[in-house]
Amino acid sequence: MKTVTTLLMLGFLLTPIIANADPVNDANAGLDALNKGDYAGAIRSFTQALSSDALSPADREYAYVKRGQAYLGQHATQKAKSDFDQALKLNPKDQEAAALREQATKVENGPAQAKNGPSLTDTLNYIANALSQQGTVNFIQYTHDSFKNTDYPPVSSSSTVSNASGTADRCELTFHFILNLYGKQKTNGDFTLEFKSVDKIRTITYADAANELAARNGHPQVTAQTNPVVYVVGVESSGNGKDTNQFIFYEEDTANSVAKAMNHAAELCGAGKNNPF
Repeated sequence: MKTVTTLLMLGFLLTPIIANADPVNDANAGLDALNKGDYAGAIRSFTQALSSDALSPADREYAYVKRGQAYLGQHATQKAKSDFDQALKLNPKDQEAAALREQATKVENGPAQAKNGPSLTDTLNYIANALSQQGTVNFIQYTHDSFKNTDYPPVSSSSTVSNASGTADRCELTFHFILNLYGKQKTNGDFTLEFKSVDKIRTITYADAANELAARNGHPQVTAQTNPVVYVVGVESSGNGKDTNQFIFYEEDTANSVAKAMNHAAELCGAGKNNPF
């Protein structure tokens, strides 16, 4: 694990602009988050560091490589490749950036390269960490009935995933899930997601999901909005009947990354019905 001492050697703390210490702190925070597997936190911190003009070309190169590595950890291959390209522009001899870019390309190529991508263990660990780090998602739902021209009172809801853990030899993700809707607890229990039984995975806003449900139930005039906008990764599975797991996220990028990782896990587990990433 790299430490602040390593960053000192790389020059992050050697900037002559002493008053501009924020990029240094951001870069160190980004590296610490990356080492802990907190890819979203690493991306935020490295982005802040890169937004400053205080970093030397060598420091910027290193920050691009590490942010690209965090994007790769999220399976956001296009963004990862873009960062590795920026690093290679600054230093065409950067072997780490070149190797990571090649890895991102292999992951991006889909089924033919699936075995060269992240292992099932790494993929399940990423999903479990992303779900656990998300913590509790709180949001308020506003509902309007266009036929009655009525706005219903806003209601508070929340979703919490905890104790998430993947088991590669069983192709499973276990987790504890608590769902509060309309001010009442609807779900509180332990669940298992079997990736070999996954049929479909998609990302959608919570409001769009609620509107689709209302339309299916014969109430297309009832529409919802949420504050803040939150995103749902819906996982439809077969097996003992049809089941849908819904994981709620604040950030669309995180939701998309988890969906891609889940697709990859399902592919490695032999589900065979999901789009590659």
